[in-house]
Parts: sequence; C-alpha cells; structure tokens
Amino acid sequence: MDTTTITFALRMPGGGPVTGGKVTAVLSGYDLDDGIVVGGTVEAQIAADGTGSMELWPNVVGTLGTTSYKITVTPSAGTKFDLTGVVVPVSDTPVMLQSLIQGGRVADLTSAILTQAQYNALPVKDPQILYLIVGA
Repeated sequence: MDTTTITFALRMPGGGPVTGGKVTAVLSGYDLDDGIVVGGTVEAQIAADGTGSMELWPNVVGTLGTTSYKITVTPSAGTKFDLTGVVVPVSDTPVMLQSLIQGGRVADLTSAILTQAQYNALPVKDPQILYLIVGA
C-alpha cells in the first residue's frame, strides 16, 4: 500500500524550534484501499531542531472517501494542539504539514501562515493564533 511522506519543521512563537515531543496522526475511521482495510494511528518524534516526518496513507484514495486525519502536535514543553479534517494527497515527493493545514482546522485557535520576516514584523503576537512559518 502506498504512503505519502509528511514532513514538518515546527517553530515556537519566538522563532526557535520546538525541541522534542511528538506528532500523532489518527485516521477518523476505516476505509478501503484496493481491498485492504486501512485505519489506525501513526506517531513521529519531533527532533531537537523541530523537524520530523511520518508516512501516512493518502486518504484521498479511499473507496469510501469519508475519512480525515486528526493531527496532534504535543511539544515536550508547551501546549498541545490538534489539526482536524486533514486530507493527505497522493504524492511521490514529501509534503509539508503546513500545506495540509489549510484544509484542516486548528482546535480553539486560528492559524496564520507567514514568512519569518512577516512574523518578526508583527507588533504584537496573538496567543490565540497558531503562526506557521514557511520559507520565503
């Protein structure tokens, strides 16, 4: 069964990396992929530099087409947060987690995708916004 590599580079509001913790992906139910029952949980560790990757089944190919992922980011220090309604595409190349978040919702937070320069230029950082920092 094919999977898609999901990569991430997590940063703290101050710009430093999230150091340690885990990212967990849970499929919302079971589906079929070419007659194989698919479902379950995948976990990846967050490296000291805030990066990591995980292999996820691309739920867009499911026969039933009713599943989505709940992605939980649990830093070793700080508050965990959930990304719900995440749909994973079929891809032969790695897909960045933040590109999937646009289709998902962050529980109890709004999200903003910014470059590092845009983030640094903010006069005030809102604690109710999940800032996702992407390359220029």
